[in-house]
Amino acid sequence: TTTGTSPSLADVLPGLVRYAAGGGGHGAATRCEAFGALRAAAAAHPAAVAAMLDDEDSFGFRSILPAKTFATSGSDDGADGAARVAQASAKLLAEFLAAVGGAGADDDPSHQQRREKACDEGWSLPPDELASLWDDVASSQFPAMTLHPSPLVRAAGLSAYAGLTADALAGTSEANRRTLVDAPRATLANERAPAVRAAACRAIGALAALTTNESSGSALRDALEPSVDLLLRAMKDSAKSVRLPASWAVANVCNTAARRSSIVSAGALAKIAESCVAAATQEGDKVRANAARALGYLVSAADFSSEPSSAWLPGVIQALMSCLTTGNAKVQWNACHAMAALFRNPSTAAGDSAWSPLVVRMLLMLMRDTRNFKIRMHAAATLATLGERSEFGNAYPDTVSIVTAALESLETTETETGHSHSQGADGESALADLRYKPQLGAQLAATLLRVLAMGTAEDAGSVRDTLLKKRDVIRGAVDAATAALESFPRGGDGSFPEDPFGNSRDAGTRGEGHDDTAVRGAGSSGPERTSSLDMSTLARALSPGKGGGEDDEDDEDDEDREAGEGRADLMAAAAGLARMYGALGEDGEALASHYRGL
Repeated sequence: TTTGTSPSLADVLPGLVRYAAGGGGHGAATRCEAFGALRAAAAAHPAAVAAMLDDEDSFGFRSILPAKTFATSGSDDGADGAARVAQASAKLLAEFLAAVGGAGADDDPSHQQRREKACDEGWSLPPDELASLWDDVASSQFPAMTLHPSPLVRAAGLSAYAGLTADALAGTSEANRRTLVDAPRATLANERAPAVRAAACRAIGALAALTTNESSGSALRDALEPSVDLLLRAMKDSAKSVRLPASWAVANVCNTAARRSSIVSAGALAKIAESCVAAATQEGDKVRANAARALGYLVSAADFSSEPSSAWLPGVIQALMSCLTTGNAKVQWNACHAMAALFRNPSTAAGDSAWSPLVVRMLLMLMRDTRNFKIRMHAAATLATLGERSEFGNAYPDTVSIVTAALESLETTETETGHSHSQGADGESALADLRYKPQLGAQLAATLLRVLAMGTAEDAGSVRDTLLKKRDVIRGAVDAATAALESFPRGGDGSFPEDPFGNSRDAGTRGEGHDDTAVRGAGSSGPERTSSLDMSTLARALSPGKGGGEDDEDDEDDEDREAGEGRADLMAAAAGLARMYGALGEDGEALASHYRGL
């Protein structure tokens, strides 16, 4: 200010470090404020903060990391002030590790956004430097934090696992890797403070997520199953603050089991299923959502043709049915995901079951009755995973009718929502839902075509009214799918639109490049172009990618195959329509002829 020039970040950071280190005899309050400013700097400017790591000055960045901060109080504020400074130092380390790692398992949206920005702008440390940093954390910082007398400091230290990456863990020494793997498990087994037990659960959950990367090494595989019993015990903890992160961690373990079947034994899966069924039916909504997510992963991992797994399948189905019909939005859409996994697993024998048509009707109720567009979208996507006509049972006519009606009513829904709920919280919620309308329309169109593809001549009588009265809606869906596959031939990653855990890759489907198409009122000249349909989402829904991390050189072949699969879905729908319209006799012959031509 006095020189008329603005100080640079490089000028400001050393001063903040000096304040945080207690230089000049500053007290705990000032030091904590300095630590807070440094946390903000670490989050927004990790490269600048990382540049101070090698500063050998007595007030360098390493001087304010926990090991040295705990050893030198630097204030006369007593034990309470020293504990607050220690906690601030541990929080800074956790924030810094999350920022420079550019990844991690923490599902905090702000952390995810920060990491995405770090990756986009090249902020993350190189793998060798990151591994070296974690070597120091394991050998020096963690012992100081885990042995600190303040539970708040111990909990803050464990939160650093949110920034751990598989590559960083694999790059540490064997001894330090073992320390990182064992520390949260030992804490959870012996800790008395609920806040620290909760942090230990999150740390184990972060480690479980890392096992999806082969580079994480055998230490994680050896540690994961012994952690299961501790997490299941934590799911019954007297403190809800522990049960919630424990259920999140269990869901991560189940995700790993679904990706790498050998990492958790069949016996452990059975114990997890029992605990998650209880949580999904007895706990509050936040825990139920995690339990439903865990059950979905379990269903993906299990072989129900074997006796051990078949024993717990009925309980899982009942728990997921409960989640579909009760609970908040997150419980319901996680239950939709889990039910989709249930239908995808051929060993569940859904086509021969009594539960499959019941689940279909529950999904139809969600599509018909709920105002939440995301829930409706997930319910529709789940219905699209059914692969055989027999899985619908006697619910097939209702499925055709309700999905068609839902597709037709989107424009009306927008008008009614805008006028009937323009005031108050309900209006704000309804208007917020409208941003999912294009994706919902696309998913409904794709689901309708999947369902129609399974129709038989014997179904024609039961769906006659829908086929004839809603012929324009059906024709519009077929035309829109044709346009979508021509405009967006590339498939996505096979995930549902708007995945709640942030795993889908549909960020590029919003904004520019949309060919918005309404499915109502389409005539012989093709679909009426107005609004309402996200064409790229429709293309992905019709040609889901297989995943699996193929080499880049194979991408062109994969895209061609996915586009071919999407057109096969479209042709299957045309064949189903031709069968059903043809069975209607004279009333449907012209329409049957049209779809035969396709």
